[in-house]
Amino acid sequence: MNDMEGIMDTVSRMRKTDKIKLVNLILASIKDNASEPPSGPAMPVFEALTVFEETYRQRKGVSYAPNGKFSAADFKNMKELLLKISDRLSEGGTELVTDALRIGSLKMFLQAVCTMKNQWYFENRFNPYGLNHDFESIYSNLKNNSDHARRKAAFDYL
Repeated sequence: MNDMEGIMDTVSRMRKTDKIKLVNLILASIKDNASEPPSGPAMPVFEALTVFEETYRQRKGVSYAPNGKFSAADFKNMKELLLKISDRLSEGGTELVTDALRIGSLKMFLQAVCTMKNQWYFENRFNPYGLNHDFESIYSNLKNNSDHARRKAAFDYL
C-alpha cells in the first residue's frame, strides 16, 4: 500500500466532523504557506461577504454568519450590491473597475452606513439583503447629507 492509499484509508474511518477539521487545517496551512498569489479564479463575492461579516461583528458585537456560513440569498444580494457599486464607480469616471476597487469601495460604503446620522439603516437594514435593496436610498442619503454636499447646496443657494 502506498502513502496515498494509507492516508485515504485513515481518512475514510474518520468521523465527518474530524474530516471537516482536517480539510480546514489543510486549507489553513496552504493559505499560511502561500508565498505567491493564488492562481485560481478570484472570489470577490465571498471576499465581500467576509468584509461585511468583519464590519458587522465589529459594529454590532455579534457574528452575522456563525462559522462563515452564508446563505445563497446572502451571496445573491452581495453580488448585486457589488454590481451597483461598480455602476457608481463607472459613473464617477473610473475606467477599469477591479475586484480590489469594488471591495475597497464596499468597505467605505459599509463604514459610511455605520456612521450615518440616520441610524435606521444600520439598526434595521444592515444585512446583504437590506443594503442591496436600499442601496439607492442609502447612497443618495449619504451623498446629499455629506458636508461637501451641504456646503455646495449652500453656495448654490447664494
